[in-house]
Amino acid sequence: MEKRFTTRLVPRDFSGWEEVLLKGPGPLIPQHFKPGLDRAQGETRAAFLDTKLYNYEKLSDFLKEEQADMVLTPSQEKYLNRIVSEKALFVITGQQPGLLGGPIYWLYKALSCVALARHMEKELGRLVVPLFWIADDDSDIRECNHIHLVEPDAEYRGLSLKLEGTTQHTPVGTIPFGRATSRLLEQLGDVWSSETINFIKPYLKEDLTFSSSFKLVAQYFLGETGILFANGFSRTFRELAAPAMNQIISDQELITQDVEVQSELIKKMGLRPQTSFPHGTIHAFALLHGVRKRLFSDGKNIYTADMSIRVPVTDISANKPLPFDVTHDVLSRPILIDSVFPVLAHVLGPNELGYFMQLPTVFNRYKNGFPLLHPRLRASVFSRSTGECLRAQGYNESDILHLTPAKLRQDVMEKQWSQLRKEGGFSIQDAEDIYRILSDTIDANLSHPLLQNDNVLSAGRRFNKELSAAWNAYLKRVKTAVCNVDSANKLFSELPWLGNGGGQDRFLNIFSLVNSMGIDSVRQMISVTQPLCLEHQLIEWQDSK
Repeated sequence: MEKRFTTRLVPRDFSGWEEVLLKGPGPLIPQHFKPGLDRAQGETRAAFLDTKLYNYEKLSDFLKEEQADMVLTPSQEKYLNRIVSEKALFVITGQQPGLLGGPIYWLYKALSCVALARHMEKELGRLVVPLFWIADDDSDIRECNHIHLVEPDAEYRGLSLKLEGTTQHTPVGTIPFGRATSRLLEQLGDVWSSETINFIKPYLKEDLTFSSSFKLVAQYFLGETGILFANGFSRTFRELAAPAMNQIISDQELITQDVEVQSELIKKMGLRPQTSFPHGTIHAFALLHGVRKRLFSDGKNIYTADMSIRVPVTDISANKPLPFDVTHDVLSRPILIDSVFPVLAHVLGPNELGYFMQLPTVFNRYKNGFPLLHPRLRASVFSRSTGECLRAQGYNESDILHLTPAKLRQDVMEKQWSQLRKEGGFSIQDAEDIYRILSDTIDANLSHPLLQNDNVLSAGRRFNKELSAAWNAYLKRVKTAVCNVDSANKLFSELPWLGNGGGQDRFLNIFSLVNSMGIDSVRQMISVTQPLCLEHQLIEWQDSK
């Protein structure tokens, strides 16, 4: 059965840096933020990049190396083969490699990146390559190792791989899935169809890592666009970026001053700096025995917190080789990327904009110039039935952009109660009855024998089912009094699909869409997006015969 899509643009509330940048030049940066950018901005940035010397041969070899484990599309081959001869410019976006892709905002970033590259290529009349930076140097395994489940019948809302032998300092790009995938597939099989499970199996092979799996997922959905991929934890990239990295380590005190001055300006504008570091922090990690260790400096020595490394600063000044590998942190990453790639623009989310706003002086210190910026696509996808439920409760679809599920639930409950009292169909006795049903359900499950056997998961599942049965019993009692109670029940069940005050794309996994729509419809949904719009896009689907 085919899906029909309706798309609408609704006003989007900008806050923080997005709002500042949209208002125009300020005390911190020049005007670099504009929907789709324009020819004048692109020409100015391109002319600046053409004055710098980039090693296009090594850059091309690096990108070919990064794509070597995939079957490339003609569009990707075309980009790779033209980088050197046409002195390509790049539009770059990126994300940590989430499990099965992670939240869908990675897809929206990539779509905006591709659209911006095509737009600027047309405006400038020269090759502009879209590039997705896989931040597999990141060590926040808890953020990467998670699948949110939005399906109404899901017994648990979040799943992850039960990994062994990892620490909070292990780069996710080095972590293999191993045998943990079989248990995850079993759990997902309780929620997703057998077709969907078979579809995701190639992305959950035991020999894959978070990084390699993520790249395969992204390649499947985006390879035809021509977008290329680069791994942040690549040894080749570390070698290409080594001169800039050594300079950052050597200039630690100057960079700290730059960031601190910029942070104070940010505070004066009534905003909060995205991040702060203790004085003496170097924006680099040492790589030791497979883990990252933050580097610090006291002016005389460079060291790690556990003192496993202690190197005189004079060695760095004299350009002596470091006795260990080094990788970037969140603030030095864009500086290193722009030292290796001729970056025309970055596609960023709101938090990333905050990081960049702490760095204009640092960019200029290394003569990279401050790059152009553009926000990623923002969208919410939902079914026609969900939209009908919202409208039946008196909501406009754009309300989901401002209401959290808890607030929406509270509003609907209050409307229910007011309507019941108004129509006289709900008495104090009804309230006491439903209270007794819920209390009995809770009391029975809190003392359930399964809990005594430490089988909390089984007890939790039974509790959820019995509590759901109690809620349904309540709805049946009041159904005759309130005509829209069915839509309220449907809305409650689909709350996870709606906004959470921060955007649906922060938790929706693309395979939930595959499970609900089918892969062809997901591809169609992707094709109807407008990646360079600053408005929030509502994408509603319905079945059509």
